[in-house]
Amino acid sequence: MRQRSLRRALRKAPPVAPMVVLLGAVLLPSGCNLTRYAIRKTGPVLGRTVSVLSAYKDPAMARQAAPALLVILEGLLASDPQNPLLLELLCRGIYEYTFGFLQADYARLRETDPDAAERARRRARGQYVKVYELGLRLLRTRGVEITLQRTPTAQIERTVAALDARAVPGLTWTAVGAGSAIALGLDKPWLLQMLGKIPVLLRRAATLDPTYANALPVAALGLYYGRDLTTGGSAVLAQRHFLRAIRLTARRHLLYLVLYARYWAWQFQSVRAERVGRGSGSRMVPLRPADKRALFVSLLQEVLRFPLDRAPELRLPNTLAQAMARRLIARKDDFLAATPPPGPGTTPDGDRP
Repeated sequence: MRQRSLRRALRKAPPVAPMVVLLGAVLLPSGCNLTRYAIRKTGPVLGRTVSVLSAYKDPAMARQAAPALLVILEGLLASDPQNPLLLELLCRGIYEYTFGFLQADYARLRETDPDAAERARRRARGQYVKVYELGLRLLRTRGVEITLQRTPTAQIERTVAALDARAVPGLTWTAVGAGSAIALGLDKPWLLQMLGKIPVLLRRAATLDPTYANALPVAALGLYYGRDLTTGGSAVLAQRHFLRAIRLTARRHLLYLVLYARYWAWQFQSVRAERVGRGSGSRMVPLRPADKRALFVSLLQEVLRFPLDRAPELRLPNTLAQAMARRLIARKDDFLAATPPPGPGTTPDGDRP
């Protein structure tokens, strides 16, 4: 009887009411069917609430608002631990907050306050590990029981090959969380042992739905291969995935232009060609454009010229991308004179999602 009454109330409620119901649901016993029903019935409201942050004009306000929203989502998840929407929203919210603000703190503090920078690095790494763990839980809602630490690569390949598009969020956030944690945790062997399994998940996600989360699986593959050739990187594959992500988002997601500048034009500035294939069938593939320094500058200038009103739903990430571009442009001579690092995940200012 109570459940039928709640259904009727939710159907007739004004738009703000579902969030009030959800806040109240946090206070109800976690095993209560009414709690789970209320949370799942108003799921679209949660998605819209998280999306609002991406349209914020003021990054400082978004930074202040995001933690409260994440706490609410975690409270709701405690009441409905297998809710795939809550798991997905938490992955997205934690990742975007960490990359946009916590990791930026690390980059900003490295040169002025090494101790504070180290604290920021550990904090950001811990949040990325959390995204990875939530991603694994999201995969479990699709019946997938794997971990990137212990499950053999061959078994992961067989498992993900059988998945459909409903598993794309879990595949994406598991891989992105792990990769981002590795980038800030090169001193942690347990993280490094996951590195080779990340592209297995990303390739499957990009095959099933390359447009998911603004082409995140595709862009993440670009980042994965944007490493030194001796450590498993590939200029050919990195460029292919970066350009695809930029094309899928119609050059409106400015972060991808910044990442292409940093992790391709800068990373491979001295590489003229790359050997592709194995054995007698291998061949040298020239990299174009040859003048990667000019590409580096032109990409960042394109980012800085972009009118933010052209993509209002991406205002916050694009504002942060423009800030990154200004910092890179100001130091372009330092970047272009430096030797690209051999390890995965670092550049002179320490940023990498």
